[in-house]
Amino acid sequence: MGDFFPINEKKISFIEKEDGSLALFLSITCQSCIEILGQIKDIKDDWKQVSLIIYLFGNEKEIESLKKKMDAEILVILYKKEDMRFLNTEFFPFVYYISKEREILSKGTINSKEDIHKIISKAS
Repeated sequence: MGDFFPINEKKISFIEKEDGSLALFLSITCQSCIEILGQIKDIKDDWKQVSLIIYLFGNEKEIESLKKKMDAEILVILYKKEDMRFLNTEFFPFVYYISKEREILSKGTINSKEDIHKIISKAS
């Protein structure tokens, strides 16, 4: 991979965990994304040494409601259409596995928790 994840410093300054971060790109209108959201607790439990960042595309009101239900350790960011070019992600669901130095270790389209495991395994 070798590229660096384009993080907006104003929004994210906490990629501190030893094994880096997972940046999940999800949409509230995507069935696979909704299923992945339902597995977030399991994903977090499986990868305790990895920070979770969820970029969520959709209605701001719905996303604010979801944020209140999420674990405080999971960062949920409203993902707007204008962010797609900056973050180079237009497909959902999608994940980046990022080192704590912000290097992209692996990335890909996902449809399940198992797909996330495969993406992380690719980086090993």
